[in-house]
Amino acid sequence: MTLTREHNLAVRPPTEANIPSILALIAADDIAHTGEADPWSADDIRSEWIGVDLDHDAWIIETADGQVVGYAVLFYRATDGNIERFHLDSYVHPAFTGRGIGTDLLRRLEARARELVTDTPSDRSVVLQSGTIAHDTAARRLLESRGYNLVRHFWRMRIDMTGAPPTPRWPEGITVRECVAGQDERVFFDTLEEAFQDHWGHTPHEYGEWLKHNVKTASFDPSLWFLALDGMEPAGALRGKQMADGSGWVNTLGVRRPWRKRGLGRALLLQAFDTFYRRGVSSVALGVDAQNPTGATHVYEAAGMRIVREFAIYEKQLRAGAAPASESERSTQETIS
Repeated sequence: MTLTREHNLAVRPPTEANIPSILALIAADDIAHTGEADPWSADDIRSEWIGVDLDHDAWIIETADGQVVGYAVLFYRATDGNIERFHLDSYVHPAFTGRGIGTDLLRRLEARARELVTDTPSDRSVVLQSGTIAHDTAARRLLESRGYNLVRHFWRMRIDMTGAPPTPRWPEGITVRECVAGQDERVFFDTLEEAFQDHWGHTPHEYGEWLKHNVKTASFDPSLWFLALDGMEPAGALRGKQMADGSGWVNTLGVRRPWRKRGLGRALLLQAFDTFYRRGVSSVALGVDAQNPTGATHVYEAAGMRIVREFAIYEKQLRAGAAPASESERSTQETIS
């Protein structure tokens, strides 16, 4: 067991037994910076850990009495064009900031990523990516001091419905239905993979891994997944779920290219709002690229959503590839309309 600079703190890999403490840490960090905690559950942590080598790619820092005051995990995000991307995620308890814990965790994340670089094709660029709450100035200063550059902003948007939402207006020829479990999963996967191929930073998923993260979990509810069809042809899809605190969450909303700019994205969103509302759920949130050029945020705002949180996304190039991707290759086109 390795010790940090403060000898009453120890670092080790997390286990299933640490999940409640990790959730408490994340909640404390959220409250310190935003005034409210995200309603993440133990199932969300387990889903994140699928495919993660916890013994080598994740760490907790704890006090002598077992309080978890730091947590970090490294995710391999696979290939985006000719870029291999790793995502770094870390948290420090607000009562323990300023003690070098964040720096210690970031160094461990980077060192592990460097070890894994040897397993990636030598002609590809390798990039480390980390996100933080936009007004967490200490976290941003730390990232910038270690060579990370700000590349993107994302928004958390939410609607708090005080009455029934508007009835969805479907484009001519479009019908919608719920997911049929055991039958439609592949259709949802293919539809959303195609829709999100234009999204900034999107990396293609492997179907088996996608199932583990999105279907074979306690939060999977096919009645909150909606498939829009033009005859028998999938045109768009939405995946939603109910969070641990009872609020609603839109995981993914995508419309295939031939059906964009016809109001289908808004109709799918209103369908989700209506379903949540009829269940007694009035608060529904989602995440969106704040810099998309096709007006997705305006669609959400027109549907009654507002920005409640902003995230800053940073990247650091760990290794230059033979032919780094240009901005045109990393299209920022949003996938909904």
